[in-house]
Amino acid sequence: MEWEYEPRRRIYTSYSTLIIAACLISAILQLIIPGYMGFFTLSGYSFFVQHHYWTILTHMFLHGGFAHLFFNMLALFFIGPELERRIGGRNFLIVYFVSGMFAGFGYILLSSYWVGVIGASGAIYGILACLAILAPYMTIYIIPFPIPIKIIYLIPLFVIINLLMIQPGVAHVAHLSGLLVGILFGIILKRGGPDRI
Repeated sequence: MEWEYEPRRRIYTSYSTLIIAACLISAILQLIIPGYMGFFTLSGYSFFVQHHYWTILTHMFLHGGFAHLFFNMLALFFIGPELERRIGGRNFLIVYFVSGMFAGFGYILLSSYWVGVIGASGAIYGILACLAILAPYMTIYIIPFPIPIKIIYLIPLFVIINLLMIQPGVAHVAHLSGLLVGILFGIILKRGGPDRI
């Protein structure tokens, strides 16, 4: 039986939708404001030397092109509300942003000090992993092929992909860091319920 939590009050505003809207607005600002992307991108140098501490959050709202933005927001659109419904809006925000921040730290500490990291991928990996722990037998479909798969199987699949398919310009360490944090949140929530975080 899958673990499920119904919040005491109905969620009228989807935080997933608000995050998507913020990312879309940020994408427009990237196009029209010179220096916008550089100011909000996370790197070891910007964080530890320049003390641009805000970038640990703001890098999650930047994307490196239409495809990067589209697929991240598509995943958030389908996965985010489902996790929100199960754990409530407050807990969803905690899982999302903590996963994203640890993904950023994982990248700048273990991958590259000088090259910046952008994107919501680490946070999205986190909410996907959390949902996979809470509802392991939920069926989802992999895009672009309509292949049904139990969500729990995506965890080892994504681990293998990020370990073996090393591509320049892809923050694999960030993906795996966000995935790990999401798994830990899922275990905490499954054992103790939504009041544990």
